[in-house]
Amino acid sequence: MHDGRPARCVLGAMLAVATIVGACGGTGGDASRGGCDPRLPAGAGTPVRITMWHVMTATHEDRLREMVRAFHARQRAVRVRLVRVASYDDVLVKLKAGLASGDVADVIQAESGQLQTLIDSRATVPVGDCVRADRYPTDDFLPPALALWTTEGILRAMPWNTSSTILYFDAGAFKEAGLDPARPPRTLDEVRAASEEIVRRGVRPHGIALRAAGYLMSALYSRNGLTLVNHDNGRARRATAATLASPRALRIWEWWADMARDGLLLDVGPKEGIDHFLAVGNKQAAMTIDGSPSLGPIIEVLGTGQFPGVEPAAGPTPGLRADGGPALGDGALFISARTTPARRAAAWRFIRFLAAPARIATLGVEGFIPVRRSAADDPALRRRWTEQPAFRVVYDQLLATPDTPATAGAVIPDGPGFTEAITDALVRMLSGALTPRAAMLEAQRVATASIREYNLRLGR
Repeated sequence: MHDGRPARCVLGAMLAVATIVGACGGTGGDASRGGCDPRLPAGAGTPVRITMWHVMTATHEDRLREMVRAFHARQRAVRVRLVRVASYDDVLVKLKAGLASGDVADVIQAESGQLQTLIDSRATVPVGDCVRADRYPTDDFLPPALALWTTEGILRAMPWNTSSTILYFDAGAFKEAGLDPARPPRTLDEVRAASEEIVRRGVRPHGIALRAAGYLMSALYSRNGLTLVNHDNGRARRATAATLASPRALRIWEWWADMARDGLLLDVGPKEGIDHFLAVGNKQAAMTIDGSPSLGPIIEVLGTGQFPGVEPAAGPTPGLRADGGPALGDGALFISARTTPARRAAAWRFIRFLAAPARIATLGVEGFIPVRRSAADDPALRRRWTEQPAFRVVYDQLLATPDTPATAGAVIPDGPGFTEAITDALVRMLSGALTPRAAMLEAQRVATASIREYNLRLGR
């Protein structure tokens, strides 16, 4: 499973956002209706049964099921039923239906792009309430992971399947081009220089393949210390406008357009899929950028023999400068406010189990970021890092990422509409309909309009 925030099912997600907020009365505000008492009922004769909605797929889902079995083996007071949902956007659709019917899960896995919507829905209890009530220590968590889910000083969800973008590249192509695969490009200029050498020597037709997707441009913004929205990226208070237009941001738009114009960048279009990875596997390009959870499946697929000569490797996300890193993303665990105190307490107990260092390390083995310091000492994770160093890249990138509003990630009203505004501007730029500057300004205008329309619907 990977997010990174692909713009999938955008229209459906926008409708879900509006109906979720409408179903909840629409005034926004905190989500702490039920509060959090971490104590299970004393002397309960039967287990408390709870449900978790999740979006994990393939081996990621297998690991989650193993975690549930381990949780059941360790204690008898709580029993968990897993319900897999097709995507993060479908989680919002399912939540909207559940708020009307009363059928809402006790634990909800949702993504960072949906944070403002979930806050506005008032359908969840801030995990910070449980942290305080249970005196649960959080000092072992890496600060950027907590910052991702914190707004106005309130921890909204438990960091869990966390990821960020990384540079994927074919080490074999680098060797053929006379480049050192141990020193992958760290800046956008270095990506261009490597691409020029790869194409000049006839190793690949293009240097890098990229999706023209708003989530990827957003990652490059944070990688370069740029916010997406005002008010400290929506963390100090609700965002009211986009902050996409600036001289430094223009350099990113120009780099993307110039690379495509010169044939160094293969544009695979905006649609969600794996065409950018296939371009590397089919030797049409030597590099791409995407989320870290794709690493395991990509290595597995490329190792089947269908793509001879391709040696998958990874490096940090390149930026205008070598230092820094992109914002985190992907999923966290929310506790429903639309349930009983006993089930909220059971949900918190289960979340504590999932967030323990051993389970966080298991996610690290799968390609997610181990967001707890102690998880990095887990033997299985250390073995994975030793045998396949590419899996450590995303963790080292996090350690090198400064703690700023830009790298904390954006809390965006109407996240899907915002992402679509960037995607549309990118597509028009790459088609030649807009210059880089015009595309940046168009993204700024449309994204700001989507925020204002969303806020207006909520009376904000």
